[in-house]
Amino acid sequence: MRHPRIRVRAALGMLVLSSLLFVPYASAMVYADDFNDNIIDPTWWTVTTTGTSAIVAANGRVELTQGSTGFAALGFVMPIVGDFVVTVDYHLIDWPANNQERLVLNAYGGPTNQLVIERISDTQYDPGPQRTGEVYLTDFPGQGILGTPTADRSGTLRLERSGDAVRGSFLDGSGWNVIGTHFRVDEGSLARTMGMGLFAGNTTTTGVKVALDNFTVYAPVPEPQTYALLAGGLVLLGLRLRGRRIMQS
Repeated sequence: MRHPRIRVRAALGMLVLSSLLFVPYASAMVYADDFNDNIIDPTWWTVTTTGTSAIVAANGRVELTQGSTGFAALGFVMPIVGDFVVTVDYHLIDWPANNQERLVLNAYGGPTNQLVIERISDTQYDPGPQRTGEVYLTDFPGQGILGTPTADRSGTLRLERSGDAVRGSFLDGSGWNVIGTHFRVDEGSLARTMGMGLFAGNTTTTGVKVALDNFTVYAPVPEPQTYALLAGGLVLLGLRLRGRRIMQS
């Protein structure tokens, strides 16, 4: 038979989960990081480097370098449920032709459920007649890889979710140029974690270097009564736990 305390802890877990899944939204929050202080704030970011790849905050931005092995990535610590708009500026510092590296902005929902917009250099994915390999692309589940040729060496990547629909786009002279779209039932209720990084494609080109800057995320925030409901539930369960301990003593 299940122990009473286990049942209470299970109820607590369900309360927390319910509070996260059924959250009313009243306003929105904007987080922006221009990295001008040459600091990657651990309050908001996790840094992952493997092999000999590297990340450094310098020159008022974040610079990522591809080593002979591994990758370099930044992860935004706060998962996002509901609508969001995420953008980041990029600049290609050392970017030889057809280097097969991938500069990525990713909304992660699991190993097989990632929403990705990239700036790459790989002729394999270039749909244009020149086949230079310089491409913006999106890679969404069920859609496949869609690419748009470009000559940009700097620009802005954007992922946007509205309801259950997602769009990946880049900024050009006339506004946002949408590459790919994605629709999934209940997509809007899925928690996604934002990340960006530099990864090798089919081959690794040592020394490729890019800069990321002016990261912004716009997302709803819960109404105050949501926090009150959660706090009240935690107090109630705390009293129940205390009562059980008194009865058992």
